[in-house]
Amino acid sequence: MKWLEFIFSLLSDLITGNKKATSSLLLDTVNNLTMNKEQSPTNQSNYIWETRVLISQLEKMGFYKYADPSMIEGIKKEAIEKDYVFCGEFGREFPADAEALGQCGLSDFFKEIKDFLDKQNVIINISEENAEENGYHITINDCSYEIYSEQELQQDWWKLSSIRCFSIINKLLEEAGSKERIYHINDGNDQFAIFLTEEMYQSIYDHCSLAERDKPKFVGNIFR
Repeated sequence: MKWLEFIFSLLSDLITGNKKATSSLLLDTVNNLTMNKEQSPTNQSNYIWETRVLISQLEKMGFYKYADPSMIEGIKKEAIEKDYVFCGEFGREFPADAEALGQCGLSDFFKEIKDFLDKQNVIINISEENAEENGYHITINDCSYEIYSEQELQQDWWKLSSIRCFSIINKLLEEAGSKERIYHINDGNDQFAIFLTEEMYQSIYDHCSLAERDKPKFVGNIFR
């Protein structure tokens, strides 16, 4: 009956030319449908079930192999309850403040992720690192990289620093024969780096209840 009342009201407003009432009625209907969907117990149960399936898939892929074995069950439980896969200390997530990276911070970041890179047989020897008015350059394993140039200081050098830092890491991972790659979530001062395999990334990205901002982003390897 409610749908019939809605249709008759909509037709009546259209016939009488009451466009304002028609727009208001349509907006209220969409809002009500959205609220009902969000508040539906069935919808919430579906999200929990989908997250549980995702966590199970990721565990089989080795997602938790770098976590403390005694903490894995607790981490999984929290992820399911919060419908958010990046919960707890699972050994793959690291702070990656974009501003800090751009202020000659790559060497400090490499120290933070050293244990993870060691497990991938990635060796990093930094022989030079300079961030001055003429740009930011770093030499790793006898290979020189430009993080940003003097001209690029007029651009978003925070973002450039992140993209080129992650590209260097992906290049080194690829050369070491690792299937792991570095991704990031969020941007700016809230940016985090996350190591995933392509299979893990695809499963997480396809998870329909995960907000777009929480999905990992891949920058690839621009230094091939």
